[in-house]
Amino acid sequence: LLLFTFCVFFLRLERATKITWDPNTAHPRLVFFNDNTEVSTTNDVPQFQDNPGRFDVVLGVLGSTGFSRGRHYWEVSVAEKLCYHIGMVSESAKRKGSLSFRPAKGFWTIVLNKQNELKAIDRTSVTLQVERLPITLGILLDYNKGQVSFYDSGARSHLYSFSGQEFTDRIFPFLNYCLQKYTGNGNSLKPLSVRK
Repeated sequence: LLLFTFCVFFLRLERATKITWDPNTAHPRLVFFNDNTEVSTTNDVPQFQDNPGRFDVVLGVLGSTGFSRGRHYWEVSVAEKLCYHIGMVSESAKRKGSLSFRPAKGFWTIVLNKQNELKAIDRTSVTLQVERLPITLGILLDYNKGQVSFYDSGARSHLYSFSGQEFTDRIFPFLNYCLQKYTGNGNSLKPLSVRK
């Protein structure tokens, strides 16, 4: 079983999908670098054109490409981050105002909160028991199967799966940026980076 899991994991890595972020969906405080693969925040909010697809309260952004079939795997580096909120979102999910990040609302995400707890936001929040926090998160969407799975790609271990979902429109990579205070850790304020 261990060997099978190991082989399947690396099969997914070989089929990794290139992900970039879509600034047209981003909260105005988010800024992007390195061909829109890295995201951070700014206090200097530039002039921008609002649109129905832009997050205006949560510091959210969608990936540039949505998926309506097949399997798609991507990774994001979260090394030494104090908090993060990452996953997949339905194209029709609400983006304005305060949001509920539940599968029933079109969000399939996990969060590292500022209490250092890693949680899956399912119908209720599920605390994930891990020996060490992930350095790199892997996210696998299996659209046809109705499943979103999360992996600690460094440890080659499964973290959580949202199974039995009924997808009806396109599903996008999603990031809700977590504001962090500097604690002397130089990496804590570096941009969140999608692995190429």
